[in-house]
Amino acid sequence: MSTLWFSVPFPTDGEGFVGRACRAPSCRRYFKVQASGVPQKLYCPYCGTSGAVNQTHTPEQTGYAREVLEEKARKYAHDEVQKMFRNAVGGLPRSGPVSFKFTPGPAYVERPVPPRYREKTVDTDLACPECHFRFRVYGIFGYCPKCRTENAQIYDTNLAIIRKELAEAVDAKRALRHAYSDLVSTVEIFCRSKVDPLAGQKRPSFQRLTDVEELAVARSGEKLDELLALAELAALRSVFQKRHVNVHNSGVVDERFAREIPGSAHLIGQPVEMSLEEFEAGAQAVHKLIAALFLPPGVSGLRHLA
Repeated sequence: MSTLWFSVPFPTDGEGFVGRACRAPSCRRYFKVQASGVPQKLYCPYCGTSGAVNQTHTPEQTGYAREVLEEKARKYAHDEVQKMFRNAVGGLPRSGPVSFKFTPGPAYVERPVPPRYREKTVDTDLACPECHFRFRVYGIFGYCPKCRTENAQIYDTNLAIIRKELAEAVDAKRALRHAYSDLVSTVEIFCRSKVDPLAGQKRPSFQRLTDVEELAVARSGEKLDELLALAELAALRSVFQKRHVNVHNSGVVDERFAREIPGSAHLIGQPVEMSLEEFEAGAQAVHKLIAALFLPPGVSGLRHLA
């Protein structure tokens, strides 16, 4: 049985980008890539999962493709039936006592199938510093979709994204809450990219500084208080703990927070306080930490962030 192949081009967003979605069930996040020169293999910019280009269609694209293919199949089936009857009757006598004649009906006109969706708007237009592939993401990311390059500049871009969202926010408190969370996510994405867990071994979440410190020691031989200044480490610890209570305790200081942040026991039960100054101090600490841990263990000449 032969296989029929039909091509279905997907519309772009008007600027030459087409949407994609991570194939990993735990991610499924949306991003865009330049429509021209899309490689046959793509990587999710958020989690790094790889997949063939036909495994990264969005649900909207899949629905559109199904409609187009159904219409093409109708056209093909109609034409094949016409051809079959034409061939069957063509060799039979057309005169005499018994004659056969085949009069084809009107040709099937394939109807156009307009897309019932538009590509989503995402906030950041990027070009990979290694392969120059252009892509667009929403929020924090870690990889180039084409070459999976994890360049130190990516993390600086993440910090720029967070700052941009803060600057454009209408609700400053809500924006800070998200900024603290995104800063922790930036560290988490970076750290997870540096760990290859053994089979069956759970990868650390890196939402706790104890996990981050273990990685720091493994890669640099130094603890966090040796890589960061005292004030930088204090700001980073505060960002991590405040993100934790925002996510898990409705933004109210709890006993765990008091244990991790010296001198904060009197704040138990009170709403956690965030500030742009503390976020910036934490961002500088993240900047410095990633620069220190970017290269593999034992490699000199750290590639510092610009």
